[in-house]
Amino acid sequence: YVWIYTCYVKSTGSYDMQSFSLKSLQLKAVERMLRSVGTSAASNGTKVEDGKNPSTSSPWSQQWKVLVYDPACRDVISPLITVGRLRENGVTLHMLINSKRDIIPDVPAVYFVLPTKENIDLIVEDCKRQLYDEIYLNFGLPLSDDLLKHLSKRLVEVNSVNVVCKVWDQFLGFVSLEPDMFTIK
Repeated sequence: YVWIYTCYVKSTGSYDMQSFSLKSLQLKAVERMLRSVGTSAASNGTKVEDGKNPSTSSPWSQQWKVLVYDPACRDVISPLITVGRLRENGVTLHMLINSKRDIIPDVPAVYFVLPTKENIDLIVEDCKRQLYDEIYLNFGLPLSDDLLKHLSKRLVEVNSVNVVCKVWDQFLGFVSLEPDMFTIK
């Protein structure tokens, strides 16, 4: 059952639908998530802000990465971002978490999934198999304490704690269909 809500952003002064729409804000959050891989410092030691290396402007200078998502988060991304725009954000492959995936050494992976026990078990299995060099976990909804403990415990059991670099709650568990309309499943 899908609830459809209409969201209007109220602002003082002029209202620019493109700048303040829920859809554009969600797109910015997704792109920030994709650019967050390896952004602690640029190669010259300069701090990187918003996932952009200030010393380079070419999309070819970005670190390439893999995007792994579940069906629910694929539905979030699909109306927001094209394959070309994924490439501009450094994503070379995008795959479902429950698909058969081969080992891709020396490449980081960005996971965008809902916080479920099944997804966490699949993530831990990927870490155990060393599918990717580093894993950046992004949950579409808040990760509960119980699931965080389950993730931690399982990663310790398979001796793969060092593979997971960061864990974020993204609060993006809705689908933006139009600039002023979204759905919650």
